Amino acid sequence: MKNYLTTLTVKHKIVFVPLLATIGFLLVFMVAHFYGKRNETLLNQIESRLVPALELSRNLEQILTNIQRDLQDAVASSDEIEVMATAIQRDKFLSQLEKGENNNIIEATEKKLLKNKFDEYYKLAKETSNSMIAGETGEEIIKTLTEMTQEYNHLKKKLQTNSKISKDKIHVFFEMTQQNSFKSQMTIGLAIMLSIIGLIASTKATNSSVIQPLLELVSSVGKIAEGNYEERAAIIANDEIGYLSNAFNNMAKRIKMTISNLQDTARELGTAKEIAEKASAAKSEFLVNMSHEIRTPLNAVMGMTDLTLETELNSEQLDYLTVVQSSSESLLSLINDILDFSKIEAGQVEIEQTTFDFRTIVEDVADMLSVRVDAKGLEILCYVEPDLPLWVVGDPTRLRQILVNLTGNAIKFTEKGLVSIKVEAMQQAAEEVDKENNVGLHFMVTDTGIGISKEQQTKIFEKFSQADSSTTRKFGGTGLGLSICKSLIKLMGGRLWLESKPGQGSTFHFELKLPLGKSNEVEGFDRNGHNFKDISVLVIDDISTNRFILQKTLAVYGIKVKEAESGAQGLSYLHDSKQRFDLIILDHQMPEMDGVQVAQAIRQETKFDSLKIVMLSSWGGLSTQIQQDLDIAYSVTKPIKQSQLIEILMKVLNGNELESETSVKVVESIHDSQFSLPHKVLLVEDNPANQKLAKKLLEKANYEVEVAEDGQLAVEAVERFHYDLILMDIQMPVMDGFAATKKIRSAEHDLQEARIPIVALTAHAISGYREKCLRYDMDDFITKPIKKKILLDAVKTWIDPRPVILCVDDIADNRNLLKSYLKKAPEYRLVFAQNGQEAIDTFESRTISLVLMDMEMPVMNGYEATAGIRSLKNGKHIPIIALTAHQGQTEINKFLQAGCTDYLEKPIRKKSLLNIIEQYLGKPSLIESVDFNENDRVVTL
Repeated sequence: MKNYLTTLTVKHKIVFVPLLATIGFLLVFMVAHFYGKRNETLLNQIESRLVPALELSRNLEQILTNIQRDLQDAVASSDEIEVMATAIQRDKFLSQLEKGENNNIIEATEKKLLKNKFDEYYKLAKETSNSMIAGETGEEIIKTLTEMTQEYNHLKKKLQTNSKISKDKIHVFFEMTQQNSFKSQMTIGLAIMLSIIGLIASTKATNSSVIQPLLELVSSVGKIAEGNYEERAAIIANDEIGYLSNAFNNMAKRIKMTISNLQDTARELGTAKEIAEKASAAKSEFLVNMSHEIRTPLNAVMGMTDLTLETELNSEQLDYLTVVQSSSESLLSLINDILDFSKIEAGQVEIEQTTFDFRTIVEDVADMLSVRVDAKGLEILCYVEPDLPLWVVGDPTRLRQILVNLTGNAIKFTEKGLVSIKVEAMQQAAEEVDKENNVGLHFMVTDTGIGISKEQQTKIFEKFSQADSSTTRKFGGTGLGLSICKSLIKLMGGRLWLESKPGQGSTFHFELKLPLGKSNEVEGFDRNGHNFKDISVLVIDDISTNRFILQKTLAVYGIKVKEAESGAQGLSYLHDSKQRFDLIILDHQMPEMDGVQVAQAIRQETKFDSLKIVMLSSWGGLSTQIQQDLDIAYSVTKPIKQSQLIEILMKVLNGNELESETSVKVVESIHDSQFSLPHKVLLVEDNPANQKLAKKLLEKANYEVEVAEDGQLAVEAVERFHYDLILMDIQMPVMDGFAATKKIRSAEHDLQEARIPIVALTAHAISGYREKCLRYDMDDFITKPIKKKILLDAVKTWIDPRPVILCVDDIADNRNLLKSYLKKAPEYRLVFAQNGQEAIDTFESRTISLVLMDMEMPVMNGYEATAGIRSLKNGKHIPIIALTAHQGQTEINKFLQAGCTDYLEKPIRKKSLLNIIEQYLGKPSLIESVDFNENDRVVTL
């Protein structure tokens, strides 16, 4: 049997098993056929006659009941139409009888009998119902009604009898069927048992030739799927499964070959990816290095050009240097744009998430670009919706970059008129704050410049694109700025678009949704404590946008604002007896009648003597003389900041006129800085009691004191550290004070070190001894016994209070540039180092207040030097400012991680340098107590 099965095809094997079972069923079912036939006859009789007969009796009985009910309803409602409607039920009854006879369900005689009885009943019932409806009475109706009732009961009883006879016959036939069914079931059970036995036998026979090979093939497929590409299926028979196994083996070979090829391809792709990554890294590194290398000489070019422009020059030299300055600025802008564009293309731009005040960013941009605006004779306006929450979370550096770029473009392409920056709430901004804790900001940069046609608007945001080629020739630029802005805004989750018409100016819009910062305890301006009730202000300005900004800002505080678009209109408002004003905000530059002329007209009338005037100017303020002559309470340069405006109003309305922005302000404290270190004094004294006294007095006055017991130890101490002052005793063992001073002065000369003040401590009070000390190159002397006031006065007189700034840079031009920038700031002392190691040595040898650290240097770079300074005793909290040509948040993080406090980008600008020094060392006063030698300020290592 098994050998026979191996010669069959799978199709035949599959058919063989059910064929055997079918034959078994047929043989057994033939035995049971007789019982089935008998049951079939009985069931046919039940189905064809008895069940329909029973159903017919029920239906006729139901129809009879319906007629009786309908006639009763007709009588009750006295409606003859309803009596006539029962004809339908009558026809239905007769139809059922006719159908029963036609289907051999009821005999013809029975049908005739039922029909006659029904006709008699229906006739009597109809007549009785009509008589009752007609209102007839008497014995005749009662007799008819009785006959009708008898006919109805007789007919219904007849139908019920037929129904009972049908039920009884069905019951008898079903009992006979159940007996035959039991015999059939026994036969069928025997047939099933025999079939199962045959099925098991045939299945067992075909298992080895069909199922087992399939299972083995499935197992082989699973192993291939698991990665065992050496697996092959066994071929048992030359049937379809054998063919499938052979095809599977061929497929496995091809899969193995394909996998091998894919692995080779993957290795090649990996190599290519590695090469591409190296190329990308090399490109980025090249751009960074090129940026650094270009910025380094550009730093000197721009710095020296700025310094040269401050000197006396003839017109030709001025023209040449102006071109150099402009070209340097363009080159720097180009470098910045290309570096930003490269980072965006490489996906290396990271959007910072920090809390900041976006209003400050907007106002600072307007303030920063106001110089360019003034140079072109334009006006710049800045407006932030007062009720907006100010503190948001985002990237202030990138926001500033976007605003500078868009506003810079607006200034560049505008020849007359104004440029404005506005920030309003996006639509549904309030809902955004409530639901998502976000604020929607809508930024608008508008100009009155050349405008852009619709055709050119579609491509203006593309890389290296401008409106047309003539734009590049006339205005310059790389065409990268708007593309960079669009990419940065997209990275910040916003969108940028443009509205413009040729000759009518442009408005660049962008929207950002930023999370609220934690500093928004009070939204908008702080209105607490500002009492502006019943205050009226007259705003005189010919520019409607500026009037709008002032009106919106002042209205937040409940100030009543009246607007005038010219000086003449403003004067007419003043002369109106119904008008009363507490303050005038007056624009300086207006046609026909400017601000000064308006102020002169006001001051000519004595009734306006008490009226306060605040002057807004785009020219940097009024001269002090004009301001005093016209009693101008305050003169401020536009764009005026909103917080600044409120501060001015508070002080002016309270009678405290402020100084104009052109006035010189002097800060009494020399340096109010958390980073200030105590001055270091070397006390050279061999007497322990004098040591203890002088040291205690000095330390209580916040000086740091080191003690040397003789002159030789003092000389060694000065070799290690540059002190702010030396208190030198004269008579001491080993080496006296005069000899020690001589050696110290000699070392200062040889090493070109700054001179240390030396004050003699002596018990000799004789005439001429002070002169002797001065001849030995000392600076002063104090007689013993030491008096506290005299000692502290002398120390205060001779200690140089100026902070010492350590400038670390390996390039001499950069060091000279820093020296030139700070030349006009005598409140600082400078020392220099050429590399990181020299910086550490210098820091260990003297008191340093701040370090300007170049990050790329030979011997030891700025990162290592910063870490080295931080590890020293006084180096943990000293401000270290990184000087770098690198850009980007990654580089900034690298500086900060190395220990830098802040950073300045090269090329270094004088204003930026002084601002950051002032930020960390405090605003200095003018030094008048000591005339320090300029040559003592600079030391080069």
